[in-house]
This record gives sequence, C-alpha cells and structure tokens, in this order.
Amino acid sequence: MRLNRLFAAAVGVFLTAIAADASATPLNIGAGNNPLGPEYIITYNADGTFSTAVNPVYASNPGAFDGGDDTYFGVVNNNANVLLSIFLSSTLDIFGFDGDGLTAFGLAGNANDVSGYGGPVTYFQPIDVFHGTVIFGASGIAPGGTEIFSLEEAVALNTFVIQPGVPEMSTWAMMLFGFAGLAFLMRRYHNQSFAPATA
Repeated sequence: MRLNRLFAAAVGVFLTAIAADASATPLNIGAGNNPLGPEYIITYNADGTFSTAVNPVYASNPGAFDGGDDTYFGVVNNNANVLLSIFLSSTLDIFGFDGDGLTAFGLAGNANDVSGYGGPVTYFQPIDVFHGTVIFGASGIAPGGTEIFSLEEAVALNTFVIQPGVPEMSTWAMMLFGFAGLAFLMRRYHNQSFAPATA
C-alpha cells in the first residue's frame, strides 16, 4: 500500500514537472539574423549564481537579430526554485527600446510587454535606460524551464551585470500593509489582554 502511494506521488511530481515545463518558451525560436534561436544564453545555476555564454549553435560567432544593434537572449533555469525575474545593469542603454524587438521579426508578443522586446511571456520594468528588471511572466520560469527576450544594443557578455530580481513596488506595498496589519492586531490583542478589570 505504501509503495503504491510513493509511486503515485512520484508520478504526480513527474506530471507536475511536465506541466510546468510545457509553458516554457523553447530556445530554438529564430528571429531575423538569429534563425536558430537566441544569441546568448543566461543560466540560473543550482547554487543561485548566474552564468552567460554564447549559444553553441552559433559556434562563437553570434550576431544581432536585427542585423545591427539588438541582442537576443535565452534563459535556462537549472535551479530548484522558480525564477521570477532578473535585474540587469549595463554601461549600454539596454532598456532604451526603439521598436525593433523580437515582435518586429514575427515572434508572438504578450499584453504586458509594450516594448515588443519581451517575446511571448517576458516584460520589463526599466528604472532608466541602463538598469531594469526582466520579468518572466506571471509564473516565472519553472525549474528546468526556458524563456526568451531581447534587449537594445549589441550587448557583449562583459557589458552587463545580472542579479536576482527584486520584488516589484506592489509586492513591497502588500508586505508593508501586511506587517502594519499584524502590528495593529498584536497591539489590540495586547491591550485587550491586559486591560484592567472594572467592577
């Protein structure tokens, strides 16, 4: 009986993993001058670090998908956690979008991405043209999953820095309201518990 439960649990985990991965965007979707997929691959490693590499299909000879100044990225999540977003900073104006992103080359876009650079799922929250957050849809990239996006400028691997994404302002606001509510309830409970008895 116990073996059956373990087997059912294992099958459930396997099917959940398949379902999570089914929403991922494959890395072999071509765009413009990158017909085999993204120019660069960003990997979220098991230890929580990020690494970047030229996509092997381009044999160390990548090129901008628009034939000039834009860069096509793929992201691979090799971590056990869902990757919701990454924060990028660069010496180049990578968030200075000028309208020739992935959707201009026939890739499907999404309603959250007004730039046309995010592809089917990804969208952006720029701070300025040099810094911003890349958000991987509402549910992020599941472990083992992949996503794509593009940035402005012909980015080299040494011209940008990747950090884990920071919570959105709305998330911070909800957290602060939650803590304020807890503080109010604790104070109210404390006042009721130690109120002097009246005759």
